[in-house]
Amino acid sequence: MRNFIEVIIGLVAMLVFVSYAEVTANGDLSGKSKIKRDPKIFLREIYNEVKELGSYENEAFVKREFHTNLDGNDENKEEHVVVLIYRVGDRERMILQVTYFKPKRKGSIIKYPDEIRVILCYLKGDEIEIKHCDYNEKEIESLLPDILQGIRNKKEILKLIEHKN
Repeated sequence: MRNFIEVIIGLVAMLVFVSYAEVTANGDLSGKSKIKRDPKIFLREIYNEVKELGSYENEAFVKREFHTNLDGNDENKEEHVVVLIYRVGDRERMILQVTYFKPKRKGSIIKYPDEIRVILCYLKGDEIEIKHCDYNEKEIESLLPDILQGIRNKKEILKLIEHKN
């Protein structure tokens, strides 16, 4: 009986160690592992966050722009993200456009558009159809969570500004 209990304790300890190793290997100490998720889930969350911001007065569409950090360098925000949502028949069309900027010369603070990539999708109820995507599967896995986080960060800043006023 004692051997059985020791084996159970050993298995539990091993599972805890493996889980901790996975969490730390992913760089996420919060306990939420970075499980590969369907891009459609992130697109839905991006849609919800931007839609919540609403449209500007007298506009029949929602368009929001975000300067964000997608390359991991906090000193620059070289990526410009535009999310456009509008109704087409019985569904909504969402265009997510990312413009990447580069300086003409090394060290220059003036940057010019270098590349533009687009994700086009249609939303109806819980259904999302990705019609066009300029990113491959590996790129989109890291891109969409970063864009979502950038949008949430901007919303938090806007809330602070509104609260202060």
